[in-house]
Amino acid sequence: MKTANKLKVRKYHKYIGFIFSLLFIYLSITGIVLLYADKFNLSNVFINNSIILKKYNLATPDDVKVYYKQNNIEVVLVKNYLYYNKQYVGDGFSNIVNILIYDNNIIVFEKSRIIDIQYDVTEGIFVKNEVNIKLNVNDIEDVGITKENNIVFKDESDYYYYDSFAKIKNKIFYSSKSNLVEIDNTATLEHLYNHQGAGVSLHKIFTELHNGNFIGTILKILIFIASIALIFMTTSAFLFGLKRRKK
Repeated sequence: MKTANKLKVRKYHKYIGFIFSLLFIYLSITGIVLLYADKFNLSNVFINNSIILKKYNLATPDDVKVYYKQNNIEVVLVKNYLYYNKQYVGDGFSNIVNILIYDNNIIVFEKSRIIDIQYDVTEGIFVKNEVNIKLNVNDIEDVGITKENNIVFKDESDYYYYDSFAKIKNKIFYSSKSNLVEIDNTATLEHLYNHQGAGVSLHKIFTELHNGNFIGTILKILIFIASIALIFMTTSAFLFGLKRRKK
């Protein structure tokens, strides 16, 4: 190797090592932690911080909404998943105005549809009967119960009985049921655990920190370039050592 080329390679070796040094340290630390994952107990440590949960598209405490809680019955919505006493009912619910328990049925009122959910004792499953209200009324704005224990709902201007969809001619007084039930943080975390487990394992987080998935494409590209740089640095260092031994 000519002296000029040799100096150039040494220069590249030095600057590449300096530029990627922090990334090499980052990969080394995460690699060591993963190598001794059992000693660090990574698989049994879970993170349920809201930022981490959102990162992995999981539900956060803000996504837990209790619509009904009385007579040992609790109806909870986690994101768009519905639970009855922590038993999975179904998903795909959105734009919810209210959820009521009526005649032992779960009645979900959305803006543009009503879903009547019955529990089939024989099959042990929940059966959904969807009603498209667009044929009858505009978007639902509120839901309530009258003194006679009839469910009524209203759109922009009119009131309707739920059981018959008959329009109510005169404005009536009803008890609005749109307020969510407040629960403490412990109960919220219990519902999250029932929905998605303890959270994101530390082992998964460190694995994705190491391979670049946690931060995204930019870090993955940098890791790829750093890997090429490491091959170059290893090869150049080997050649330098070989030349010295020959001398």
